[in-house]
Amino acid sequence: MPIPAIHDPAGSSSLLQLAQAVAPERTAEHGPALSPVAPPMGFEGDLFGWLDRWLELIGQELKVAIAAVPDIPTAVATAASNATGALGGTTAIFLALVSTVLAGALLVVFRSWTGGTREGGLDQVACRAGATRLLVWDVIDRLVFAALLISLGRMLVGGWNMETNLASSVIRCAIRWYAVMIIAQVVLRPHRPRYRLLPITNQVARTAMILTGIIAAISVIGPTVIPVLVRNGMPWPPAMGMALILLTASATLAAVTVHVLANGMQRVLGAAGRNLFALVGTVLAVGFDVLWAISIVLRQFGVFTAVLTTFGVIGAYAMIDATLGLETGRDAGSRTRMVRRTFRIGALFLMPYVLGEVWFARSGALPMDFWVSVRLAILYGGGTAFAGFVAWELTDYWAARSIGQTPRIDPFNPSDDDAEMAPASRLATFFPMARVLMAIMITLIAGLLALSNLGVNIAPLLAGAGVFGLAISFGSQSLIRDILSGVFFLGDDAFRVGEYIDTGRLKGTVEQISLRSLRLRHQNGQVHTIPYGQLQAITNFSRDWATMKFNLRIDPNVDLEHVRKTVKKVGLAMMEDPELGRELIQPVKLQGVADIQDNALVIRIKFTARPGRPTWVQREALKRIHLAFREQGIAFASNAVTVRDVEYGQVPPSAGFPIAVARTPAAAPVLGAAAAAGLAATAAAAAAERG
Repeated sequence: MPIPAIHDPAGSSSLLQLAQAVAPERTAEHGPALSPVAPPMGFEGDLFGWLDRWLELIGQELKVAIAAVPDIPTAVATAASNATGALGGTTAIFLALVSTVLAGALLVVFRSWTGGTREGGLDQVACRAGATRLLVWDVIDRLVFAALLISLGRMLVGGWNMETNLASSVIRCAIRWYAVMIIAQVVLRPHRPRYRLLPITNQVARTAMILTGIIAAISVIGPTVIPVLVRNGMPWPPAMGMALILLTASATLAAVTVHVLANGMQRVLGAAGRNLFALVGTVLAVGFDVLWAISIVLRQFGVFTAVLTTFGVIGAYAMIDATLGLETGRDAGSRTRMVRRTFRIGALFLMPYVLGEVWFARSGALPMDFWVSVRLAILYGGGTAFAGFVAWELTDYWAARSIGQTPRIDPFNPSDDDAEMAPASRLATFFPMARVLMAIMITLIAGLLALSNLGVNIAPLLAGAGVFGLAISFGSQSLIRDILSGVFFLGDDAFRVGEYIDTGRLKGTVEQISLRSLRLRHQNGQVHTIPYGQLQAITNFSRDWATMKFNLRIDPNVDLEHVRKTVKKVGLAMMEDPELGRELIQPVKLQGVADIQDNALVIRIKFTARPGRPTWVQREALKRIHLAFREQGIAFASNAVTVRDVEYGQVPPSAGFPIAVARTPAAAPVLGAAAAAGLAATAAAAAAERG
């Protein structure tokens, strides 16, 4: 018999409407049982009377369903005999079961073949980095099983109809059951407690998994098999009784499962939390049972489908988000963190569309023409905004992975006393400014396109933005100057994050670059914020290499060749040091005599090092030179003054005035600078008295 097309503008077809559209002659045969239920009139101010009429109507239909329970076996047998297939009803059902078993066996082979890819390294990792991988493979398993079962069913069963063939319902039951079980698989994870979303033991997880499998089987069999039986001549009262029996069993097992999970989580939730969890779960199970019973009695399933879809969408969102949260890394550039943010924003745009489609379109609450316009606006506007967000997330993720984070010095860590901030790359320096510009550009473009798709005329907005930009450019000339100066400075690669620069008035390490200003960190800890427009000449101390020169004052009587060889040995030893050798480009060496003073020779020592830590290398060089000079007997210059004993009143010919000093022993001691100054003052006073 040809199957007529079912046209339902509101999308709220009931089982009765489907049966009447598919098999009108069988519907006419059982007319009294399949006649629609006439709803009670409006309550007209008498709310309680209206509720009484509704309850009376529901009670009458329940009595009819309960009275038809003994007729269920006969009705099922009669309808099943009418559900013929290409090879006969019983044979087709048997072949459908064989196809299901073969598809399951092939799925086991597929899981074994891909076991290394899906589960490789999951037991060795210290974190939960494989939760998303397991979820993806769970989805792939369902798709593979569905493809295998449909292919085998068509090959073994032959031509079969999805609406009236009972063998096809067997295949659909298997596919739907395995698809629904992905929720229990992801939430419970009986064999992988590390990736389990609920804090329960393995035994509780296995028990809940078994109960959930039975509940899913009962919940799938009813909506899949009963419509096929009704289309093949099963009277409505036995079908209604069969659906109520299956639903009651499913709700009872659901309440038992909730209590099992609540007892398993009592250690985490506590007694009060356990009771609350059990109460909420039981109320939801009983509520679904009551709603399903009312829908069956009234033969309208729009509200029940909407409620079930709402809970399903929210549960799927929570499940996927929790799975992504298991392996979200701590770093901002984590790929899973980026995927989780993108998923949340995508769900924020998609959930209103799905829920609106279920609640308004299929229930007929809104006119179809109006809903089509609203649906297109949600799809186009939300899709454009979501595309802009994805573009931004990909850009930010690429920057975090490619550019990375610039290391910073911790001033409270004693081990970082000699640390220097590593200079960032040119791209890492320029990207903070480019990041702001890209964020503004993506936001403006996505926002304007979304408004345009929603039907808003954006031409006045563009004109107003042009006028506003012109006013900003005239009123904030210093701001424009700072921004343009910063662009040119960065374009010339004058400085980068982490480099030490001198701006003429202020100096420090470049710590942050913004759109308008530069932030420097002085070596003493102060922070300087300088607008780009105030920068004139910039001296960069962190490029390529740095030559350090410093002077030492040694005794005039030392051998300079001995000093040169000693300094050279120190320089070679520093070049061989594993830590210092990485910093030195040219070794420490004696450049020569820089100055000759009265009591000292001033020698100059130099070396060339990388620009990161030259001051640390200089401190190490001074420490090693001091030790080497002490070992080699090389004396440093002294500021001491030598005073010789002369006769009273006799002054050396070189003196410009007579000096009188007290007689001292023949061997004159070496006095300090303060004593010499005192003697000089005494001599000057004596000369003044003579004068």
